[in-house]
Amino acid sequence: MNCLWHPTDLPYPAVSLRGLGAETGPGELFHALSGSWAQWLSVWRTSAGFAKIRESWLDRATGLGGPITVRLPEATLTGTFEDLDRQGRLILKGADGARKVIGYGEVFLGTPGRIGI
Repeated sequence: MNCLWHPTDLPYPAVSLRGLGAETGPGELFHALSGSWAQWLSVWRTSAGFAKIRESWLDRATGLGGPITVRLPEATLTGTFEDLDRQGRLILKGADGARKVIGYGEVFLGTPGRIGI
Protein backbone atom coordinates (compact mmCIF):
# COMPACT_ATOMS: atom_id res chain seq x y z
CA MET A 1 0.00 0.00 0.00
CA ASN A 2 1.46 3.34 -1.06
CA CYS A 3 1.27 6.00 1.66
CA LEU A 4 3.13 9.03 0.41
CA TRP A 5 4.28 8.27 -3.13
CA HIS A 6 3.27 6.05 -6.03
CA PRO A 7 5.00 5.01 -9.25
CA THR A 8 3.85 6.75 -12.41
CA ASP A 9 5.55 4.60 -15.05
CA LEU A 10 3.41 1.47 -14.66
CA PRO A 11 1.25 -0.08 -17.40
CA TYR A 12 -1.72 0.25 -15.02
CA PRO A 13 -2.93 3.00 -12.68
CA ALA A 14 -1.39 3.32 -9.22
CA VAL A 15 -2.16 5.78 -6.47
CA SER A 16 -0.96 6.73 -3.00
CA LEU A 17 -3.04 7.59 0.04
CA ARG A 18 -1.59 11.12 -0.14
CA GLY A 19 -2.74 11.31 -3.76
CA LEU A 20 -6.25 10.52 -2.55
CA GLY A 21 -6.07 13.28 0.05
CA ALA A 22 -5.16 11.21 3.11
CA GLU A 23 -2.03 12.40 4.90
CA THR A 24 -1.15 9.10 6.55
CA GLY A 25 2.35 7.84 7.19
CA PRO A 26 3.49 4.23 7.43
CA GLY A 27 3.31 4.13 11.25
CA GLU A 28 -0.26 5.42 11.35
CA LEU A 29 -1.30 3.07 8.58
CA PHE A 30 0.28 0.08 10.32
CA HIS A 31 -1.51 0.97 13.56
CA ALA A 32 -4.89 1.18 11.79
CA LEU A 33 -4.34 -2.03 9.85
CA SER A 34 -3.09 -4.00 12.85
CA GLY A 35 -6.18 -3.03 14.85
CA SER A 36 -8.44 -4.14 12.02
CA TRP A 37 -6.41 -7.34 11.60
CA ALA A 38 -6.89 -8.17 15.29
CA GLN A 39 -10.65 -7.66 15.01
CA TRP A 40 -10.94 -9.95 11.97
CA LEU A 41 -8.68 -12.54 13.61
CA SER A 42 -11.15 -12.72 16.49
CA VAL A 43 -13.97 -13.26 13.95
CA TRP A 44 -11.91 -16.05 12.34
CA ARG A 45 -11.64 -17.79 15.71
CA THR A 46 -15.42 -17.80 16.27
CA SER A 47 -17.83 -20.35 14.87
CA ALA A 48 -18.51 -17.96 11.96
CA GLY A 49 -14.86 -18.31 10.90
CA PHE A 50 -13.94 -17.57 7.31
CA ALA A 51 -17.58 -17.53 6.15
CA LYS A 52 -18.21 -14.21 7.93
CA ILE A 53 -14.95 -12.73 6.62
CA ARG A 54 -15.79 -13.86 3.07
CA GLU A 55 -19.27 -12.35 3.32
CA SER A 56 -17.93 -9.02 4.54
CA TRP A 57 -15.18 -8.98 1.91
CA LEU A 58 -17.66 -9.67 -0.91
CA ASP A 59 -19.90 -6.85 0.35
CA ARG A 60 -16.99 -4.46 -0.26
CA ALA A 61 -15.26 -6.08 -3.24
CA THR A 62 -14.34 -3.74 -6.05
CA GLY A 63 -14.79 -5.27 -9.47
CA LEU A 64 -17.16 -8.07 -8.49
CA GLY A 65 -19.21 -8.95 -11.57
CA GLY A 66 -16.87 -7.00 -13.84
CA PRO A 67 -14.00 -7.80 -16.20
CA ILE A 68 -10.85 -9.23 -14.70
CA THR A 69 -7.49 -10.53 -15.87
CA VAL A 70 -5.45 -13.03 -13.89
CA ARG A 71 -1.81 -13.59 -14.75
CA LEU A 72 -0.59 -17.07 -13.80
CA PRO A 73 2.88 -18.52 -14.40
CA GLU A 74 1.57 -20.65 -17.27
CA ALA A 75 -1.17 -18.43 -18.75
CA THR A 76 -3.07 -15.17 -18.63
CA LEU A 77 -6.82 -15.59 -18.17
CA THR A 78 -9.59 -13.06 -18.76
CA GLY A 79 -13.24 -13.17 -17.85
CA THR A 80 -15.65 -11.97 -15.20
CA PHE A 81 -14.88 -11.79 -11.48
CA GLU A 82 -17.75 -13.97 -10.37
CA ASP A 83 -17.14 -14.87 -6.72
CA LEU A 84 -14.85 -16.22 -4.02
CA ASP A 85 -15.36 -19.84 -3.05
CA ARG A 86 -15.56 -21.10 0.54
CA GLN A 87 -11.75 -21.40 0.69
CA GLY A 88 -11.21 -17.82 -0.54
CA ARG A 89 -10.20 -18.72 -4.08
CA LEU A 90 -11.25 -16.46 -6.95
CA ILE A 91 -13.94 -17.72 -9.31
CA LEU A 92 -13.41 -16.48 -12.87
CA LYS A 93 -16.14 -16.98 -15.45
CA GLY A 94 -14.68 -17.21 -18.95
CA ALA A 95 -16.23 -15.92 -22.17
CA ASP A 96 -17.38 -19.50 -22.87
CA GLY A 97 -19.27 -19.58 -19.56
CA ALA A 98 -16.85 -22.02 -17.94
CA ARG A 99 -15.91 -21.31 -14.33
CA LYS A 100 -12.28 -21.55 -13.25
CA VAL A 101 -11.17 -21.67 -9.61
CA ILE A 102 -7.96 -19.69 -9.08
CA GLY A 103 -5.94 -19.98 -5.88
CA TYR A 104 -3.11 -17.58 -6.76
CA GLY A 105 -2.02 -15.15 -9.45
CA GLU A 106 -1.66 -11.47 -10.26
CA VAL A 107 -5.16 -10.00 -10.48
CA PHE A 108 -6.01 -6.94 -12.58
CA LEU A 109 -9.46 -5.41 -12.53
CA GLY A 110 -10.85 -3.98 -15.75
CA THR A 111 -10.58 -4.61 -19.45
CA PRO A 112 -7.18 -6.05 -20.51
CA GLY A 113 -6.28 -3.34 -23.04
CA ARG A 114 -7.00 -0.60 -20.53
CA ILE A 115 -4.71 -2.06 -17.84
CA GLY A 116 -1.60 -2.54 -19.93
CA ILE A 117 -1.84 -6.30 -20.34
